[in-house]
Amino acid sequence: MSKNITITAMLSVLTIILFSCQMFIPVLGIFIAYFSIIPLMFIYEMTNTKYFFMSLITCISMVMILNDPFGWIFFDLLLIPPAVTTVAKSKLLKVIMIIPIEIGFLLLFKILVVNGSKIDMILSNVWYILGILFYFAGTFFYRKAFLVSKLLLKKIKY
Repeated sequence: MSKNITITAMLSVLTIILFSCQMFIPVLGIFIAYFSIIPLMFIYEMTNTKYFFMSLITCISMVMILNDPFGWIFFDLLLIPPAVTTVAKSKLLKVIMIIPIEIGFLLLFKILVVNGSKIDMILSNVWYILGILFYFAGTFFYRKAFLVSKLLLKKIKY
């Protein structure tokens, strides 16, 4: 039990540190933030579902404390659902995880776009399609990244 708690704590802190790079290293940090979810998937792989959801709740609350509102939307509504979909076994949970991404894209659309602009007219018709595409692209990316990470760990005999 203490081994599971230690693994969960260390990988949760690694997730928070990697995601917080998006605030301090502007362009490169966004790319690093995409990889910040992979330690959470390792928690699911190394421990069980209880520790995974415990670390998920902890990471979400720490992001809410340490980051800006863009970080909240980016982490909670855009990065977490594809990661949960990657490790989830339930088909219903996989379908439900589309909803937070759609909410995240709607919030980003409403916050970042100026009313009456040409971008507003284009995005007002396609923001939900972009959300669905982001869901499938994120799920595909996390599956492949998780497989590559597991292969690298086996190669170094962890």
